This record gives sequence, C-alpha cells and structure tokens, in this order.
Amino acid sequence: MSANATTQIKISKGQITLPEYLREQYEMHEGESILLIPVENGIMVKRRCDMKSLRGSIKEIDVGKASKYIRKLRSELRIKGDL
Repeated sequence: MSANATTQIKISKGQITLPEYLREQYEMHEGESILLIPVENGIMVKRRCDMKSLRGSIKEIDVGKASKYIRKLRSELRIKGDL
C-alpha cells in the first residue's frame, strides 16, 4: 500500500492496533513508544526519537574541523542577516 493511502482502524479498550504493513514500513515494534500529537484535524502519530538509540552512530568526529565548520556557517548567516 502506498505511503499516502488512508487506513481506517478501530480503537478497542483505548488501544490502537496499527496494521502490519504500516508497522513494517515504519519499522515499529511491539512495546515501542510513539508520540500522539494533537493537530487541527485529528491526531498525528510519530515515532519517538530516543537519544540513547543514536549512541555510537558517529564513530569518529574531528572536533576541530566540526568547530571550524560551525564558525564558518555562523559567519555566513551573520553576513546574510539571518542570525
């Protein structure tokens, strides 16, 4: 099913069961926390981003190079008047 397809589900005992194809498509697993965000026309469902899950995703970083790059970007933004 396409990402833009509409799916109707029923709430039972205050619980929502997402169809298997959506759980697979968005890599959602049993017991995983999600966010329910009130929006104008209903509720938006989003995956939680747990910072602990990102641990180790960047193996090596040259702090000096990163700092230099950040200073350069800040300088460019100041010239444009965005900062």
